[in-house]
Order: sequence, then C-alpha cells, then structure tokens
Amino acid sequence: MTEYRTPEEDRAQQEHDARVRAVLDKAVRDAAFCKVAITLGESPEVVERWVNILWDGLRDALSDDRPNIAGGRLRQEDRLAAIVLLLDERVTAEATTILAGLRKAGDAPC
Repeated sequence: MTEYRTPEEDRAQQEHDARVRAVLDKAVRDAAFCKVAITLGESPEVVERWVNILWDGLRDALSDDRPNIAGGRLRQEDRLAAIVLLLDERVTAEATTILAGLRKAGDAPC
C-alpha cells in the first residue's frame, strides 16, 4: 500500500491496472499475429484484418471516459495508464541509475 492512498484506492488502482494490462496483452498477441501474417506473405486482406483487430481492440477496450473509482476519488484514464505500464521497465531502470548516482555522490568526499 502506498502512503498517499487509502486501501480502497490502492485496490481500485490495482484492478484498473490489471484490466489495462489484459488489454495490452491482447494487443501484443494481435500485433504478433499481424507480423506473422506479413512475414508469411499473407494477402493484404488478411494483414488488414489483423491490423483492424489490433486497432479496434485498443480503441474499444481503452477509454478515458470511464467513471471515477474508489468512491469517485480516482479518475480512470486507460490510455495514460497503458502508456505508464508500457514505460514501467524503462522508468525503473532510470530511477535505479539516478539513485546509484546519488549514492555514489553521497560516498564522495566533500
């Protein structure tokens, strides 16, 4: 649990993130099938079908027009949540680099 959210807010955020992750997982599968179709030289109609499945799935499943959660205290922004989830590994790596620099600077003589 974070220090700046209630348990209800944390739970609601986790549920929201899980739903968005499921949408992203499906998008990865759909995009992979599209790449396979291209690699195998499938007809433009087959490739277009996979492109439409990918884009329509994202459009239909990710919305920024959802009701607030956790008693109205948290806004659900699916598209921004998806971007943050996709950036998570890079953000963690950057934070680790910054913290290592701070630790190193703290060890340096003044």
